[in-house]
Amino acid sequence: MRLNVHVGHGKTGSSFLQSWWAINADVLRSRHGIGYPLRAPRSGRHEEDGVRGRFSMGNGFILEEVLADSDPVAVLAELAAGLPDHGQLLFSCERFVRSLPEHLARLESSALAAGFEGLRLLLFVRDPLVHAHSLYAEMVKAHGYTGTVDDWLSIYNLHEAVEYFLKVQSEGRTIHLTAINYSLAPDRLCEQVRRWLEISETASFTDPPIARVNRSLDREELRALLVLNCLVGKNARAIGRRLVQELPDLPAQAMVASTGAQMGFLERLAPAVRRINALLPPPQALRLQALPQQENPADGDIRLSPHQLEVIATELLKLGSAGEQTPFRSSECH
Repeated sequence: MRLNVHVGHGKTGSSFLQSWWAINADVLRSRHGIGYPLRAPRSGRHEEDGVRGRFSMGNGFILEEVLADSDPVAVLAELAAGLPDHGQLLFSCERFVRSLPEHLARLESSALAAGFEGLRLLLFVRDPLVHAHSLYAEMVKAHGYTGTVDDWLSIYNLHEAVEYFLKVQSEGRTIHLTAINYSLAPDRLCEQVRRWLEISETASFTDPPIARVNRSLDREELRALLVLNCLVGKNARAIGRRLVQELPDLPAQAMVASTGAQMGFLERLAPAVRRINALLPPPQALRLQALPQQENPADGDIRLSPHQLEVIATELLKLGSAGEQTPFRSSECH
């Protein structure tokens, strides 16, 4: 059997994949011998958001419970029960790129003891500058960030986690890594995952009800969320989630950093990218390329549709009725 772990990282289609796997969990097991567990055997916690096509962090919490158990071998064997001799067990969580390295040795040895032939990892990377802009929008939407995109480029550090992960996994005796640069073919996500899992391209599956499970905000939504993050802090996260769920088909429009900020970012990351590329298959190497400039209105009117305003107003009313009160701090807004 094979133990497969999709380790992310974020903003590379993880939410779509996790929803796709969750919705098709029964088909994957019955027709393809691939177990994508949705319930933790010890705690009973269930992965429900992915099944409903909503944003989730996948079923990685189950593997975290396995690693925290006093007998991880027994739990892995329980999760793999009923799979064929050539079957596969699959876990996915985009935060694993940061959290898994310190547990990789324990996971590898537990997998071997439980009868797996080894550990197979799937990592999607993304060209750093494009990824930093996408992650900026996520920080504003889901984490209450109030800085400008230029501010964000000066502190972005995911490359450090990627480099460390690549180094640690390379030390495993039976670890096999598949690394794919998402930037090169973002529209081939399912095709690449099918190939990794050795599933025929003709096999039939049910698509998630929402094609873009965790879309990025458009520019006007971003500008509105920056103000709302100042006003209500992290409570504004509910607004970002609702905008994504209610209006999944709006096209993303990233705020682009200034030329100076981009050049500083590319210069800062160049040494790390060279080291990372030495650990990646040459065809999947990261690229350091500037983005074309565009007008980023920092002031002036924020233009939102009636539906967007309805979502924002509804969530603000919920905060008010719950007694949430955070003083407005205009000096923190950009």
